[in-house]
Amino acid sequence: AALRAAEEQITIVFGEHYPSLDSFGTYYAYRKNYSAFQKEINWDALFTLTVPLFQGGDIRARTVLAESQARSARLFRDELVRQIEAEVRAAHLTWITDRELIGTLEARERSSGSNYAQVVTEYRQGIVGVSNLEVLVAQNQYLSSQLELERSGLQSKLDWFQLENAQGRIPVR
Repeated sequence: AALRAAEEQITIVFGEHYPSLDSFGTYYAYRKNYSAFQKEINWDALFTLTVPLFQGGDIRARTVLAESQARSARLFRDELVRQIEAEVRAAHLTWITDRELIGTLEARERSSGSNYAQVVTEYRQGIVGVSNLEVLVAQNQYLSSQLELERSGLQSKLDWFQLENAQGRIPVR
């Protein structure tokens, strides 16, 4: 809208080069204390023709200024478009990276879960070399992998909302 207004301003300022014709009319319902001639006339009109002979330099300067403001508005719009594209691209890459990380963390969670189950089985069978400390370490790894997977899932949802917001799909209330 600002760009369109700036471009229209160029046309408006350039139009000041042309002569202008103004008219003004008055209708009198009642006249008192006027001559007989004027009492018979119920209206009058005034026409004014303005030719900008000595204002060309001023109009030209304002035209150049309006063109400069239009260029500035165009550059601002282009910069805003590039900024939005970069923001959407960055949000999309972040979301894609989150999805790939979730795949890796799911594999880690499965692996640590099976490792924990195996260590617990070996501990219950009394296999030599497996202590309760190893069971606790395996359980800690399994729980931390579950926690990291859940955290990454929530972060992925947050990044998806940021992507939707960057694309302008979430309405502002």
